[in-house]
Amino acid sequence: MMMALLTLKSRLKGFYEKHYRILRCFGKAVLMIITLMIITSQLNYQAFLANHWIVLLLAVICAVTPDVASPLCAFLVTEIEVFQVSELIAVAILLIVLIYYLLFGRLANRQSVVLASVPVLSVLQISYLVPIVGGLFFSPVMIPALISSVFFYFVLCGVQEYALAASRMTQESTFFEPLKYLLDYLRGNLLLYTLLVAFVLTFICVYLIRRSKIQYASQIAILVGAILNLSILLFANIFLELNVDLLLMVVSIVVCVLIAYLIQFFG
Repeated sequence: MMMALLTLKSRLKGFYEKHYRILRCFGKAVLMIITLMIITSQLNYQAFLANHWIVLLLAVICAVTPDVASPLCAFLVTEIEVFQVSELIAVAILLIVLIYYLLFGRLANRQSVVLASVPVLSVLQISYLVPIVGGLFFSPVMIPALISSVFFYFVLCGVQEYALAASRMTQESTFFEPLKYLLDYLRGNLLLYTLLVAFVLTFICVYLIRRSKIQYASQIAILVGAILNLSILLFANIFLELNVDLLLMVVSIVVCVLIAYLIQFFG
């Protein structure tokens, strides 16, 4: 069985190296289509961005341009959607992202991938994959990006909550009301703090085990990281009364473990 998998890995690697340019462009286009469709379906405040032809056009442009264009395009689409809800929140997000890249943008391409990962993968219920794969392939220098990614996901959730609340308001809100609502949402969100702790500790745990001298370190790191992540979330759900769907969480983490093993094997 293992020999068959190793043979398959070798053939896939050879095929990829032979058709590198075509496969890379195709992969970038597919990933951007999925990413942009998730963004526009979850936010969905600008009607013209819901047009599938625009999504396809943007994906094709990103496929044939440098890698930095893909996260930039996804961020700009997100900003346009958020701007429709609140200009102030959109400007605040832009300033925060700019400050982040000024402070931690030394590895801009990798940072951008990590930053976008939690908001995108949370929609697919596999965001638990991020700290595991991050610990396998990145160093702790990526932890600020991981923290920012979790924070950005909850910012977007707060924007959605405000848009829903604003649609039910009988009177027009003030200019600063959306930002105040978002800050209150983040301040009182225990799940945000729980995920921050769980993801950072999981990342560090996976990284340390992966760097150790023990046999099958990467495989053990994936399993231990998943157990640690699950344990933190379970205890937090009990003691903080987070009301998380436990069955969905367990299934999601199991799926993430399987995906992580595939990535580790073929990566």
